[in-house]
Amino acid sequence: MKKLLFSLGILNSAILFSQLHFEPGYIIDNNGNRTIALIKNLDWKDNPAQFYYKLPNSEEIKTGSTANIKEFGVDNNLKYIREKVKLDTSTNDINNVSNTKEPQFREETIYLKTIIEGNANLYAYEKGRLLRFFYSTTDDSEIKPLIYKLYYTDTDKIAYNEEYIEQISKLPKCTITKNDLNKLKYTEHDLVNIFNKSNQCSTNENIVNKNYVIQKNKKDRFNLSINPGINLSKLSVSSGLVDNRDIDFDNEIAFRVGVEMEMFLPFNNNKWAILAEPFYQSYKTSKVVSSPRIYSAPVDETWSTKHSSINLALGIRRYFPFKRSITTFCRCIIYSFSIF
Repeated sequence: MKKLLFSLGILNSAILFSQLHFEPGYIIDNNGNRTIALIKNLDWKDNPAQFYYKLPNSEEIKTGSTANIKEFGVDNNLKYIREKVKLDTSTNDINNVSNTKEPQFREETIYLKTIIEGNANLYAYEKGRLLRFFYSTTDDSEIKPLIYKLYYTDTDKIAYNEEYIEQISKLPKCTITKNDLNKLKYTEHDLVNIFNKSNQCSTNENIVNKNYVIQKNKKDRFNLSINPGINLSKLSVSSGLVDNRDIDFDNEIAFRVGVEMEMFLPFNNNKWAILAEPFYQSYKTSKVVSSPRIYSAPVDETWSTKHSSINLALGIRRYFPFKRSITTFCRCIIYSFSIF
């Protein structure tokens, strides 16, 4: 009969310290002065409200924010600009959407993440579950929100304000077809493709098209590896007989083999990963036990056990940069179970 065994454990398999990781970049202050700097690159999932940097030939860590830095970047991979924009704070949670079609704008000064630069520029702002895109053009430098909102109609049906499609339709079209616009979704992937197509229209040699999404150097998103190993196992059994003896079997070394699947999360420079590892293990042993008798001398009995199981371990992994040539990690198994 199959039984389900639950266990909880933590396995630390690496050094738990690291040095702060700063990368070459730049800052532009409120006076427009551009300065080479080292930026602590966290590969932010949410747009940062502040960041840390060091000036050349200095170990002092300074804090940059929308109050004192108007733009900062890391090499050619990341670029954030400070802008005062109309931010739509409407929720896209179906259980909480409003009954109005119009966006709920609030003026805020924030760092926008630059995604595409060219004749048409694309920007993004993300915070928690809120994701908003913005755009500007060489003809109109004002950064405007691309409008997309869910709302309830008078008949309590979900509808969509997709004004962003009309906004994008006014950009230079080149190879953009009507079908492209009809299939356009409010996602980074679709918007990047459509802005790239629009920027192909530019004949101005002074405008350089730049795609920060393509230039980001990411690891492979998925790793697969075979994990053989050995276990040191011990078993204690209560006989359940009248004398209620407990039998302790000896420690045994057994072979185990598993397949580890690792998926990197798309932020924080791929330092976080989700793990899943199904593995097989077995335990087999025997022991001679003296069994007492009421009307005769004790009798030696051989007790044996054999146990095999298929286990599934789930967990997370955090990579730590240690110097430049070594990568260490902490592996945390947060949940596992076996069927046997």
